[in-house]
Amino acid sequence: IEEIEIATPQTFFRYTGAYKGSTYGYELETWDSIIPRIVAMEEEQYIKGVRFTGGSAFLGPGYNSTLSGGRAAAIQTLKDMEGDK
Repeated sequence: IEEIEIATPQTFFRYTGAYKGSTYGYELETWDSIIPRIVAMEEEQYIKGVRFTGGSAFLGPGYNSTLSGGRAAAIQTLKDMEGDK
């Protein structure tokens, strides 16, 4: 018995509502690449203690970027918590 499932970006969009069907973020543009995102990272924290993470965060799309972005957000949050003492 063999089973094959095919999923396209349209499938992901339909079931998850992910922007353009992207599961790990969206393709970066020149004006919205890693460097401008890192520079503006602190300015884009609109709610104290809440940070973006995942494929749509400052490191951009991809599996590794998603994991690294989560780690960076955790480290920054812990530093913020130390400053509140």
